[in-house]
Amino acid sequence: MNTILMIAGVVKYQKDITNGVATVYEGNCDIVDSWMTWLHIMINALSSILLGASNYTMQCLASPTRKEIDRAHAKGDWLDIGIPSVRNIMGRVSWKRAVLWSLHQAVSPSIPIHLLYNSVVFKAVDSNRYYALLVNEGFLEDKRLSLAGTPDCRHWSEECSAIEKVQRTFARNLGDTSLVQRLEPEECIVKYGVQHLSGRSDLLLITSDHGQAHAANNTEYYTRYGGSDWGTIYGGLPFQWICGRYLTMATCDIQSVKQNASKWTLEGRKIDYCLSQLEKRRHCKLQFSLGILAAVIAMNFCKCASLFYTYWVERDQPLVTVGDALASFLDNPDELTKGRCLMSRFDVSRGPLLWRPVETGLACAKPPAATHYAPALRHWSAAATQTRWFVTMGLSTCVLTAAAALLGDGASDISRAWDLSPFALGFGKADVRATVARVGRHADLVSVVLLANLPQALYSFLYLTYNGLITSFLLATDWSQFFLRPKTLRVSAPRGLQRSTYYLQLPFWYSIPLIIASTTLNWLISQSVFVLRIEEWQDGKPVQSLSQGTC
Repeated sequence: MNTILMIAGVVKYQKDITNGVATVYEGNCDIVDSWMTWLHIMINALSSILLGASNYTMQCLASPTRKEIDRAHAKGDWLDIGIPSVRNIMGRVSWKRAVLWSLHQAVSPSIPIHLLYNSVVFKAVDSNRYYALLVNEGFLEDKRLSLAGTPDCRHWSEECSAIEKVQRTFARNLGDTSLVQRLEPEECIVKYGVQHLSGRSDLLLITSDHGQAHAANNTEYYTRYGGSDWGTIYGGLPFQWICGRYLTMATCDIQSVKQNASKWTLEGRKIDYCLSQLEKRRHCKLQFSLGILAAVIAMNFCKCASLFYTYWVERDQPLVTVGDALASFLDNPDELTKGRCLMSRFDVSRGPLLWRPVETGLACAKPPAATHYAPALRHWSAAATQTRWFVTMGLSTCVLTAAAALLGDGASDISRAWDLSPFALGFGKADVRATVARVGRHADLVSVVLLANLPQALYSFLYLTYNGLITSFLLATDWSQFFLRPKTLRVSAPRGLQRSTYYLQLPFWYSIPLIIASTTLNWLISQSVFVLRIEEWQDGKPVQSLSQGTC
């Protein structure tokens, strides 16, 4: 599916490919948002299925054969059967299966694919460059403004020409409320005190305080240039002119300026009101990265190759279920554990008599029998080791704490800067007021992608730990069921009345909800932190050299 989409995209949109990024659609932002939602649902569903398939295969590869179990028992060691086990991989199973397991771990969705997949498609929004001009009302009344002969314009002819163009545009559109909007000082500060300006462009700051009149037409003007590239060129924030600072690295606290909007002054002149030029058309784009998609396809190919190799080429017969182990030990009893049918995990790892063959000369004698009597009431929690509990709960706590801290920090920043509830921005909406990192331009898109998808990789690890924990519960329950009622064995290669294994240890009524929950959470994460491209526009035309990547 990925390969077909990439080929179709290249063929259909080859004229719209720039620096490996293809534009699929440009226009209505709501349509782009809708496409983004459905594409991410599909991507996260595929990711969750791939994650489940990888986990299934890695559990098979980590399962020991009977020869490996006998060899471990002879050394007084033990292996895990029926659960995901990193312990088995550490020199206890064949090196070939250990390499395959490592390959799966390296190319499975748990690490690199989840670091890339959700950022194959992303949204690009516009950010307008603009002039903010401090003028009196005479600036609008004189439709023949000419600055060409003034001293300033002999050195800054291009800027003066742009100011004349702004003057003509406002004078022409002043009566049209769909093109020019009047803003009170507080509204003006809020609308233009943003990192990236969309939907608006040039701004007139009208003052009635007259200073020295301009020689050309007795109309005073004072210019500030703004736009999202302002910080890139000069340092600082693109809206620093609001605080009356020019070419400075100092910060500008929009909230404090807003609280004193009635006394807002620039260059010692009080601002009466503002006139804002509205942009009729938003320039939202739906884009995809050919490089990221090619990397995902390559990783999927490696993973599929290892899956096929595991299924068709690997000839070892591992014991992957409790039924496999029971069938093997019933057919060929283990001499070292014969007569110890009540031996528990406690006897093996923590009992008073550790399960180790006692050396007598050159031979190993059987250890004495030991029995640990468990309490009558056993909770499922006892089925998992303390290490598994510690890893699962520790990782869960870290993820929840980090998510809560980041949410609180982001909500605080948005509330402090724009006096907004973060939930007012909309669910999963690409709002430039909520950007968390400005990482670069075309060449740094990968950095932005890795930052945006790091939570996906962390969650995939969390899925694997939860899967292992629940598998431990169900394995112990499955084993205990043999005491309660007679039933046939569920094995990999059934004989007679034995049942086949259409799953390893998690029944469908556990595995399907787990996959659905995983897909849903992956999608929610993809709507929380995601890649956003911001393209600079001026006078209705894109400034391609100033495209930026952010999260």
